[in-house]
Amino acid sequence: MAELAREVRQVKQRFQRDDADQRPYLVRSLKVELRNRDKPERRDRLDEAFVVAAQGLTNEHQRALRGLSKALMRHWARMRASPPSKRAAWRH
Repeated sequence: MAELAREVRQVKQRFQRDDADQRPYLVRSLKVELRNRDKPERRDRLDEAFVVAAQGLTNEHQRALRGLSKALMRHWARMRASPPSKRAAWRH
């Protein structure tokens, strides 16, 4: 990763074959951000996860989480039932 960053940092704007020592660098600074692309396994049911999350909360918060859980499950059920073209349009 560090070698790649060094290579990108040394890129220059070139117009002729032998002008590298006179040309400006194109990259002033470089920030490298690593992102984990591994997604967790989806083995927990949403309603069960909300029940666990609601433990120890006030009645109002528990009721809000139950409502959110039901709304998400209804929405995702509708999305699964809709044709793929509508799902793709919804994401954009």
